[in-house]
Amino acid sequence: MKNIELFSLVFRQTHMSRFLWGFLIFFLIACGLIWMTDPSITTYWDALWFGFMLVTTIGFGDYTVTFWVSRLIAVLLASYGILLSGFICGVGATYLFEKVRMGHEETVSEMVWQLEHLDKLSDDQIQKLKTKIQKSKSDENGPNIE
Repeated sequence: MKNIELFSLVFRQTHMSRFLWGFLIFFLIACGLIWMTDPSITTYWDALWFGFMLVTTIGFGDYTVTFWVSRLIAVLLASYGILLSGFICGVGATYLFEKVRMGHEETVSEMVWQLEHLDKLSDDQIQKLKTKIQKSKSDENGPNIE
């Protein structure tokens, strides 16, 4: 399975698209509410900039909210942004785990195929297979101490 296909599979299994769409909708609505409720944010673009700085935790400080409703919305938006960061890291970790697991399964399935078709293998291939099996066996049992 190719990297893009695997990432797409992990993306679907974790419902990342739902989370991202939900975040985008919440982000746009929250920025609009901040713009409407706080007198220090004069344009919607300023509210989007403030929201971006808040969610990414960059926080340049060029815009601040002063009204309690705006602050409450900002807290919710910042919390959602932190959740988004963790979720993205989790999806990345899942992708890497699946990639390693699939690599191991491919190695095992290759060895099984070779064992089933021993009569078609050359002496060199049989020797390599024997070495792989011995290595796999020693990995399972730990170090061989005599």
